[in-house]
Amino acid sequence: MRLRDFVRLAEEELEAVPEEFRAGVGGPVVVRRAKRHAFLPGYYTLGQCVPVSTMFTLGEEHLSTVFLYYGSFVACAMQDPGFDVAAEVRETVRHEIRHHIEDRAGSAALRDEDAAEEQNERRLEGLPFAPAFYRCGEREGEGLWRLHDDHFLEVVLDPRALLRARERGLGVRWRGGVLRVPADGLAVLPAFHEFEEGEEEGRLTVVVRER
Repeated sequence: MRLRDFVRLAEEELEAVPEEFRAGVGGPVVVRRAKRHAFLPGYYTLGQCVPVSTMFTLGEEHLSTVFLYYGSFVACAMQDPGFDVAAEVRETVRHEIRHHIEDRAGSAALRDEDAAEEQNERRLEGLPFAPAFYRCGEREGEGLWRLHDDHFLEVVLDPRALLRARERGLGVRWRGGVLRVPADGLAVLPAFHEFEEGEEEGRLTVVVRER
């Protein structure tokens, strides 16, 4: 997608958001360059919601500016032939406006979720990460959290159950079936084991911890 078409699309997607949700939002400002992550290779920032400094605001209204990084969208499209630029622009614009709404309300939920997603990427890249990062996601049940399209199911074992699992492996019930975690994958805890949920559902990661 050419830059001018991208700018037009970004403007249309911002205008499509109901006015009451985008009150106080400026932009979108389209930046030509890509914004790479400082530590994660191949990881790009698509957009940001940047609060306007209070020294430039009038009254008590919270103001923000939405930035989109055109180069990041191009880079992601080059890496993944299935990357839908138009759909990702729509999702990114709405994501950044949600940041604005939550910042205005004093909520850190989405920023915590974004931080958790970054920690998960660090884990997948073999970098140091915060082991309980998934708990910043949306809780969906006892021991179950969701980060975007992925689920994290936490299994806590007492010392006797852990010893048995390290000898025989571990069976985990999930959606009417049983998933098998191999015994040799439980030597170091917390242990993360991934399972594909389905083509449209993302991944399930079973996290085994000791009580």
